[in-house]
Parts: sequence; C-alpha cells; structure tokens
Amino acid sequence: MKKINTIYENAVYKTTDETELGMDFYIPAEINENMPAVMFFHGGYWKYGDKNELPAKKYGSIVPALNATGIIVASVDYRLVSEKTGLDGQLEDCADSLKWLLKNSRHFNIDVNRIALWGTSAGAHLAMMTAFGTTSARDFSGTLAGDCSGTLAGDFPCDSACRVKSVISFYGPTDLEELFMPDGAVSFERLKNGEEFFSYLNQLLKIDIRNGFELTSNTLRQLSPLKYLSPVSPKILLVHGDEDSVVPLHQSVKLKEFAGKTGVDAELFVCERIGHGFEGANMEDMEKVTEKTVNHLKNVFNIS
Repeated sequence: MKKINTIYENAVYKTTDETELGMDFYIPAEINENMPAVMFFHGGYWKYGDKNELPAKKYGSIVPALNATGIIVASVDYRLVSEKTGLDGQLEDCADSLKWLLKNSRHFNIDVNRIALWGTSAGAHLAMMTAFGTTSARDFSGTLAGDCSGTLAGDFPCDSACRVKSVISFYGPTDLEELFMPDGAVSFERLKNGEEFFSYLNQLLKIDIRNGFELTSNTLRQLSPLKYLSPVSPKILLVHGDEDSVVPLHQSVKLKEFAGKTGVDAELFVCERIGHGFEGANMEDMEKVTEKTVNHLKNVFNIS
C-alpha cells in the first residue's frame, strides 16, 4: 500500500467537558491553493472507533489515491455513545467539525466550495445526516442543505451544509427505524439480548425505549438520513456489499430509490459477495471501490 502522507495530526476543532476532538489531515505532496477536501467519519456502531481507523482499514488505500488527484482528506473524531452522549451529541460534533474546517480553510489551502463528506457504517450515517443539513437530533425541523435560513451547531450559518457537494456512504444505515425495530431488517444481533441492547439503544437515542413502540419508532425515523433528502441534497455515492448482515444492502437500495423520486443524483455501487466492513474483499475488490470513489469525487470536484 502506498504511504499515507499525514501533514497535520490532531487539529483540535472542539473541546467538550469530556474530551478534545480533533481531525487528522492527509494532504497531497504537491500543495496548491484552493484544493478540494473530503471529510471522513469512522464507523463502529456509534460506540467504538476513532479517526485512526482510516489508514488502518482496507479502505485506507483510498487516501493516497485521493491525494494523488489533489484531494485533501480529513479524518474526524467525534464523541462516542455513552451515558452523556447520544446521536444528538454526535451530530453536533460532526456539524461543528464542518464549521471549523470552513472557518480554517485558508490554513490548509482548502476550497470551501469543494467539500465532500465520507463515512463508513455509523460514520456514513453521520456523514449523510450532516450533508443533508441535519444539525441536531433535537431539531427535527429538517433544515436541509440548500436552505440557508437555518443554522448549524453553534453560530455558523447553514451555508456550510450548502457547500457540501457530495456525500459518500460505505454501507451506512439510512433508515434506523427499519434497522432497529423488531419487524424491520434485524441487525446488531449480539446487542439484541436483554439489558445490553436496551442500555445501548437508550444511550444512542437518549430516550427510554421501554416507554413505548411509538416513541421509539418516531425517534428512529427522525434520526434517519432518508427523512432529510430533498431536491437540493448533494450528490450521493452509496457503496455496499450484497452479503452485509449488519447493515443490509436494502438500506442503501432504499435511499437510492427515494433519491430517484426526489430528483437527487445518487449512485449505488454493489460489491458482490462482500460483507460488512468489506469482509471477504480481496485486493481486486478494493481497487474497484477505490476507482469508483476517486472517479466520483473527480467528477464532483471537476478534476480532469
């Protein structure tokens, strides 16, 4: 694998009561002014992982390929699900990371009009929610990318979401109600045994799921990227394995179908015989994923 060139590590974008949150920048060897950038959000059931996931996983090989085309990659940390932090806090962190990147773009020679978001699994969910302009799990008004009358977390105008040109989802959940509810596409089986599952979902949603089916169902629906698609949403690339037993392929298929009805440019790239996290993928499979990802961003950023 080609060497990943880390120019700036742990640029702190936010300090909370619990921790400092930062991002690592992977920058092309040849630095120019006004370079496009893609922000990466790691996976891990919203509960595990960190920004160091990017170079360590199979898809880490995508980074040097993006750098070779002149694209900066920023790998972002966000607070993990805990007694204090749920999806609402994570969405705020992701919005704040985008806000910080745009405010500090000149330091990294980043073109604020050429920004994309990219994530894997739970990180893909956060990337989609952020790209579609959803700024907080507690703000269900549905502020959408392109509607700059709203605000992101903090005091940065919503035009930060408007500047997101594309979002790339690697096997990300798009409909949490379908994913988690017993009658939907059952997933996270190891968590669906007694108190461990209840505790996890309570922390994730910041509600007591024992209070009723309707409350849980509505909360999951409000936290689903599918809900926030609109005609002004950015371009979407969905990459998903057809043997994914954690986040079923249907999650991406459903978003692709709804995007078509909504008038959003969305492409679905299905990886045959591949499971969650590219389980079972060989070098040739990952080369295809890399090519698809790079070509998508070259098209979005108008790179010849």
